[in-house]
Amino acid sequence: MKFFVPTTKNANPESLYQALKTYNAKSSNKAITGRRIFRLVQLINIHKTYGEAFNPHWIESTIAVGEKLDKETILALFETSDSWYLIVTKSNGGLQGSPKWIPADTISEVEEFK
Repeated sequence: MKFFVPTTKNANPESLYQALKTYNAKSSNKAITGRRIFRLVQLINIHKTYGEAFNPHWIESTIAVGEKLDKETILALFETSDSWYLIVTKSNGGLQGSPKWIPADTISEVEEFK
């Protein structure tokens, strides 16, 4: 996927991306890697109990730049140097608020922008 930042009709995508990266590095007090992430696939453990036996059940959830999360467009996905991923929307890390955090050990696939 070619690099883009959603909702940047009149803005420079590169400038906006760098501003989001700087803001989230400072607000989270984490170093952000140079990877430009387009999509993440997260494994989520749905616990199911059958009779007396406990059986984990895994489902995949895809998170991608440009898609909706809690009714907001995902503007950027960042990887921290200490094994976390940050999901940035307008009100969660988009120059206000805090991003949503995902532990890296729940991610099964990472697709970077080309």
